[in-house]
Order: sequence, then structure tokens, then C-alpha cells
Amino acid sequence: SYGSTDTITVPAGTQTHTGDLAIITEPVTIKGAGMGSTIIDGDGQYSVFSATGSSFTLSGMKITNLDDCAVKTNNVASVNLQYLDVDGSVTVGTSSTCGILGSSSASSTSTYNASNIYIHDFTIVSGFGVLIFAYAQSNGGTTTSSLSNITLANISSTGGTALQGIGITADGSTANATITNVTVHNL
Repeated sequence: SYGSTDTITVPAGTQTHTGDLAIITEPVTIKGAGMGSTIIDGDGQYSVFSATGSSFTLSGMKITNLDDCAVKTNNVASVNLQYLDVDGSVTVGTSSTCGILGSSSASSTSTYNASNIYIHDFTIVSGFGVLIFAYAQSNGGTTTSSLSNITLANISSTGGTALQGIGITADGSTANATITNVTVHNL
């Protein structure tokens, strides 16, 4: 319903996309049946979850075979990501490639929480590789991030593509981060 946070439950099984999902603009919680049970497949050519707005929660699924980003949030006041497995070969032209990308250019305060995330087996062909990224951009905003139990493994690139494991940046803003139990292997 409008004005409240809706919950969408995605059942076990593989959901293969035939196009980009619409940008999520309302508060929503999307729950899968578990990292090994609910599989969202971008068919090698589609973005999966993109959100803007007040609140976005995503949990309990594997996201694979995507183009662009598995999860991208922009100017979301509260982001909560839990129990996500992001895997697959990614091929892009000149845009950013990312497992999970969070950004904010709002002048307000936002929170970005990610826990129990496994990003692995990416081969980034071109573009700029970003794997976990919480970003407070401009306008004096403040982003407080908590990243815990994050694993980045077996990430490679070709064609001179830069790889970045975990990046927290602030450009004319404030970024606060607590990062615990992070493993980076074979980046």
C-alpha cells in the first residue's frame, strides 16, 4: 500500500529476467527463500535490482549472470542488504560494473547496511569494476555504513579494467563506516 513498506516474497527456484527490472521508488522489503534457494538470473544482459527512495531491504537470494549491477541504490535513506550471493560473469561496455553499489547525493542522513554478502567469480571485461561500495557524494549529506561478514573472491578483469574491492568515499560530505569480518581472496 502507498506510504508503507511492502514486503515481496520471492519463492525458491530460478527467476530468469527478460528485461531490466523497473527502478524501485517506494519503500520495499524483498525476501528470497535463501542464498541457495532463490536465484535471480539476469540472463547475461540485464540489471537486476535498482532502487531510489526512502527504504530498501533485500535478503536471502543468489543473483547471477547480470549486466551492470546486481544491486544499485541511489539516494535511498535506509538500505539493508543481508544474505546475498552475487556471482557470475559480467560483460559491459563503458559503464560501471558492480556487485553492489550504493550512492547518495542527498543533503540528508542515510544508512547503508550490508551483512553476510558473498560476491564471487566475476570476470569483468571492460568498464570500471566496483564490488561493494557505499558512497556519500555531495551536498553535505552523511552516510553511515555497516559492512560485516563480506567475502569477495575470484574477481578478475581483462582489457586494463580497474578493480576495487570495498570503497567508501565522501566528496563534500561525511562518510562513517564500521567494517568487520571482511575477506578478500584472489582479486
